Amino acid sequence: MEKILKVIANIYISLFIIFWLYAMVNIFLSRGFSGVQETLNPFNIANLIVTIIFLSPYFILVLILDKIKPKR
Repeated sequence: MEKILKVIANIYISLFIIFWLYAMVNIFLSRGFSGVQETLNPFNIANLIVTIIFLSPYFILVLILDKIKPKR
């Protein structure tokens, strides 16, 4: 069970990174570097909320893995 959850978590974070890089390249090609800067601005609350929502399944899987991992 632990191995399966670890594989699922790794696949999820890999897909997230690929999608995020694709989105950043797409923004760069359509709006230029200033568009990427605007998107990655730390005061862009919408981007922060969307990122947290999309990363929450990964964090939940990691928490579950920590709970079921046997103590050594």
